[in-house]
Amino acid sequence: MININNNRKKHKQTRRVNYLKKPHGYLDFVNTDIYQQQGKFGMGTYAGKLIPEGSIIIKEHPHNLDIKNNQNISCNTYHYKLIKHLFNKHNKKYMDLVPLKLDDNIGFDENTDYNKKKHMKYFPELTEDQMKLYFMKYKHNVFLFNNQPSILFFSAKINHSCEPNCIYYKSNDNCMIIETIREINYEEELFIPYIDFTAPKEDRQKLLKDKYGFDCSCEKCNREI
Repeated sequence: MININNNRKKHKQTRRVNYLKKPHGYLDFVNTDIYQQQGKFGMGTYAGKLIPEGSIIIKEHPHNLDIKNNQNISCNTYHYKLIKHLFNKHNKKYMDLVPLKLDDNIGFDENTDYNKKKHMKYFPELTEDQMKLYFMKYKHNVFLFNNQPSILFFSAKINHSCEPNCIYYKSNDNCMIIETIREINYEEELFIPYIDFTAPKEDRQKLLKDKYGFDCSCEKCNREI
């Protein structure tokens, strides 16, 4: 789980999403020079024109629970309560998150990724497989924001690279900011690092497989022996 609690240095910018004419309430800003579509690594985010270094791409409010009302609950209970909140308030957006189905590649651990007691308490209407899928969507997309497990919907469609062209950081008004760290060419895909991309390849690959269920095939990983 990545912890986003510190601000990074700011640059200037502009941004947009071609199909998003009116941003959702959780989106403060979407650069008008980007679009999202299926690509080599599934759904991804791309530059619709040349985007300068230091451009803000997205400013999004993470979804989490009010810590004042949940500060004494266990981590496992918080997970299920947040999933329940997303299930009730943002079901379609939540179901659009990866993985889209249960399979052998998502790194499911029967001992840690499923709690039948919590399942029956919070989601008695769901089958066991449905609950497992909901939990894996949570596991593959959750990150720490202000020390709280949180979920993003729009920014979740930016894929990982161990050689990223964007960074993310917390703004002063508690939004997640995605910003370019170099010039992005027309139709180039935007990438952020899901993990510490300075770690050795073996460590990166293991963490990405365990946490997100994929084998990284970015240019950096392909170059390294």
